[in-house]
Formats: sequence, structure tokens, C-alpha cells
Amino acid sequence: MSHRTGDAETACAALDEASRFLKRTSDAIVLSDWLKESGRSLQAASSEGRRQEWSLTTAELRTLQYLPSHLSFREIGERIHVSPNTVKTQAQAVYRKLEASSRNDAVERARSAGLIGEDPLIDG
Repeated sequence: MSHRTGDAETACAALDEASRFLKRTSDAIVLSDWLKESGRSLQAASSEGRRQEWSLTTAELRTLQYLPSHLSFREIGERIHVSPNTVKTQAQAVYRKLEASSRNDAVERARSAGLIGEDPLIDG
């Protein structure tokens, strides 16, 4: 979603458009649930005092998607075609921005912020 890259305005516009569609399609239960969850996630990401905390770059978000997996930084780097050092640097930036002290802590904070889902991204 756009709010993950700091574009809350685009994310809000997309949610508004989806809400208008939902009004014409009352039996779209999955869309309704997704809209509710996305709205909560966007609201949390836009909360005062935490907004900058989640201002991750596109590269950091890409690396973050792999942090819940069992993959090492070397293996993540191979999948996204960057060096293990680059993965390490991006992971450290994620930890700092999310005020996390470990990989697991960063994953938990990112999940509660709506930055990543429950399932680890294994295929790149």
C-alpha cells in the first residue's frame, strides 16, 4: 500500500476509490474486510509522533519483507540482487527507524504497523 512508502495521500485516495466501489458491490465481503484493515493500518501509520518512525525507503521495505523468513542476509541479498552488506545496512536502518533491538523485534513492530503481513516472503 502507498502509505508504506510515505505516500498517505495516495493511499487515502485508493481507499476512497475502493470504498466507492464497495457501495456498488455490497456482497464483496473480502473487499470490505480489506478496506477496514487497510484503513486501520493507514490511520496507525499516520498517527502523530510515529509518522517519521515508519518512513522507510523502498529498498528498506524490500529488505523488510524478507526479515520474517529464515533467510540469512547473504540469501536475502541473492534474492534481491544486492550484496549481503547492503542487506545488513538496510536491515539496520529498519531496526533504527522502528526502534527495534533485534530482527524479531523489527518484524513484530513492522507487523503491528501494517508494513508487512503475517506470512514471510520467500520468493523474490
